[in-house]
Amino acid sequence: MANIAWRKDAKNILYNYPANQRYLRQLERELIYAQAPRREVCRRGGMADPTAFKGIQLDQGELGQLRRQQEAVERLLERLDAARRDAKYKRLLLEMVYFRRSHSLYGAAAYLGIPERTAHRWNAKMLYALAEELGYFDDSADDRPYLPRKTRL
Repeated sequence: MANIAWRKDAKNILYNYPANQRYLRQLERELIYAQAPRREVCRRGGMADPTAFKGIQLDQGELGQLRRQQEAVERLLERLDAARRDAKYKRLLLEMVYFRRSHSLYGAAAYLGIPERTAHRWNAKMLYALAEELGYFDDSADDRPYLPRKTRL
């Protein structure tokens, strides 16, 4: 079963990318450089190795999910940079609308000198590619939205 709110989730991930990047770096620094919690002598069980404990904390839970989302956005940006045509305009559209939030989609299209329909098409392809990177679509079921199987950015 696919995530039916993939478009909204992809937009939220893109909107929060810069803030999440700073938050992730801060959490990693705090977790890595913080002292291990003091253990009581009579307490048994749990993990005795503080390094392994920190490693598990870095990879699981909210921090692990946040890291996977950030890596998916970075892969999307790499795909945009690897595209031959219009890569610069697509990257600027993404930055102005989602990262900096300085323009709406219409305003960014006007600023870049591209038609609004092209901006909408690029936006839809970028959101779809991000949702695909995050694994929102089930390959066995035919529940993908109406876009080609291999989205070319």
